[in-house]
Amino acid sequence: MIECIKFIQQNTNKVTKINVFTDSSYVKNLIHRREKLKKAGFKTKKGKDIANREWVETFYTLLDFQPVEIKKVDSHQKRGVSEETDYNRQVDQLARKLLKKEIKGLNRG
Repeated sequence: MIECIKFIQQNTNKVTKINVFTDSSYVKNLIHRREKLKKAGFKTKKGKDIANREWVETFYTLLDFQPVEIKKVDSHQKRGVSEETDYNRQVDQLARKLLKKEIKGLNRG
């Protein structure tokens, strides 16, 4: 989602609509939870900041300038189920690869 925000920031004048495909129910429901989260001051029921508060607030600000549609994609699907699930598999593989690389770098440093 963070990369999506960066893309929107860098391409606001170039793009008319952005479609976000995600297997995250949390991300999918962000648009529907906007008013509730704003009313609660982006705090949990226990009074703590919600997870990733800064980027959630940034995402909501960007929504005011750029139409975004968030589409839920089924996760952990076999290859060939749909184009969207195939892309989701590739994103998951890349994320795991990058995380492993980052962890190796931390262990060396």
